[in-house]
Amino acid sequence: MPDPVATLELRPTHLLTTELVSPETRPILTGQGVAVVEIRCDTLDSIPDAVETVGFWTKRLAAAQSLADAIRKELRGLRRTDRLQRRALLLLDPQQPFTVGNRGFLRDALQLFGIRNTGDIDGREYFCMALDQLSELDPDLIICLFNPKTDNPAELFSDRIGWQQLRAVRSKRVYALPHTDLLVRPGPRIITGLRDLRNLLDADAAALRAASPKTSASAIRQLRLARLLTALLVGCALSLAGAVLQTLLNNPMADPYVLGVSGGASLGAAAWMATGISAVHPLGIPALAFVAAFASLWIVCKIARTAGGALNPNSLILSGVMVSAIESSLLLLIITFATPGELHSITWWMLGNLQCSSWPLIFCSAACIALAAATITSYSRSLNALMLGEPMAAALGVNLRRDVPLLLASATVATAAAVSLAGVIGFVGLMIPHLMRRLIGADHRRLLPAAAITGALFMWLCDFIATRAAGGIPVGVVTALTGGPFFLFLLISETRKKPC
Repeated sequence: MPDPVATLELRPTHLLTTELVSPETRPILTGQGVAVVEIRCDTLDSIPDAVETVGFWTKRLAAAQSLADAIRKELRGLRRTDRLQRRALLLLDPQQPFTVGNRGFLRDALQLFGIRNTGDIDGREYFCMALDQLSELDPDLIICLFNPKTDNPAELFSDRIGWQQLRAVRSKRVYALPHTDLLVRPGPRIITGLRDLRNLLDADAAALRAASPKTSASAIRQLRLARLLTALLVGCALSLAGAVLQTLLNNPMADPYVLGVSGGASLGAAAWMATGISAVHPLGIPALAFVAAFASLWIVCKIARTAGGALNPNSLILSGVMVSAIESSLLLLIITFATPGELHSITWWMLGNLQCSSWPLIFCSAACIALAAATITSYSRSLNALMLGEPMAAALGVNLRRDVPLLLASATVATAAAVSLAGVIGFVGLMIPHLMRRLIGADHRRLLPAAAITGALFMWLCDFIATRAAGGIPVGVVTALTGGPFFLFLLISETRKKPC
């Protein structure tokens, strides 16, 4: 939607726009003598008509009609029927199967050449497809609508779960268009983009005859196994971290993200995505997210020690809130300058996604979570003592200088591994420990194993619901819809416990 202030600063007499002008903006522009003309230009066939409309309002109708006729002739010359009946996936994101749906110029471009769009299964113009769904569709070729920064784009997906078994990847039929923006933005220059696409499809025709067989059912089972393991690991890690932090901080509202760990991980991941090199290596984003999460904890602890002289709950919580606010501001700054593709990657990361595409990442995260879980459970007695407060815990023989930082670090390792594996998924570490305390009591020797198992099963259930929702939704949305009412219930119940 056009910005009325920026538009009026240019002092135009007419505003020709392909975007809808809101009812609030139109009176502002027309009141200043600016004629608003909305031009419909959302398909290939509408481009010549849009050119003629622009020519009419700019008083260059003859030249515009000549250009429009040339575009129509070019489109007729490019149109053809694909006898090979190929199916293509238009990929917008190097990390997720974010693809083009059944609307827009990109869909029309494939139809022009008789190519079937694999993403033409949803009512949206753009959407993120589940990897198991992509494996079942198994496109013949993949066209990257981003810069892969490599001469062989198939290498980006050759070692990723769910991608490496695709027919297009195995037969190395993954391509990158040289002028992607020409197909996205309406205008006469779209013809250049169409010629590039035609040349790409002509070069691919020979490769189809030597294509690999269809993706096997075992590949889809492997993909679902990776998703199941990711869900179990993330649920276990967040539940354990939540139980520990609620005890250490003596705050029932605490969760694994209260110390700025998620904000740091999101900032690190967003910074990596915004550089435009996220396609270089699939482990780059989780690695930087893990490092940024630990850097956030170090900053929080440093501020807490400077302000309070010790790692007491109040100073830790206040420091975590302050650091989280700064990280959120920096994240918004990155989002402001991000391209549409980068914006989608960042948003999808922040919503949570359990479809991990790398076995090495799953194994590394599992090792970190197992180490953190073993450390936390071995200090169950110290956690029981800390429930009585730090002075009483010290009197009972708990080494506060050793145990508290070690437990904080272990909880952060578990949280950072979960965030690196699946992005930001909220409320799990808040709900599960509370539910287990109500069912089996507050003894951490029983609470921690029960929370880990229940959290893993709860995350699997949320993922089951998310994948079977209409069109598929991020699992973080399901946990938020579940955790929001629970948080309100917890807040009301804790308030009623306090004496008037």
